Amino acid sequence: MTPDRRVVRNWGTMIEPVEKDIGREVLFTGTRRRGPAANMGIITGFDLHFVYVRYGQHTTSEGNRRQDLEWVKRAAREPAAAN
Repeated sequence: MTPDRRVVRNWGTMIEPVEKDIGREVLFTGTRRRGPAANMGIITGFDLHFVYVRYGQHTTSEGNRRQDLEWVKRAAREPAAAN
């Protein structure tokens, strides 16, 4: 990953999505997925029991438990070098 795309993990939290979070990136922290590319996805919807996330290039979403997901927080960009 480039420095602009670093992921900061916030261990031990459970997400509580609201409508404005649809389209936001999340990180799957459960045990079904392996590898950094497979773990990141986009919220496509949610209901009382599941948060629906589309992973990678898949066209359908998977239902996930809230406690298995974390918000993706991007590290602050480093200042551009002066020319």
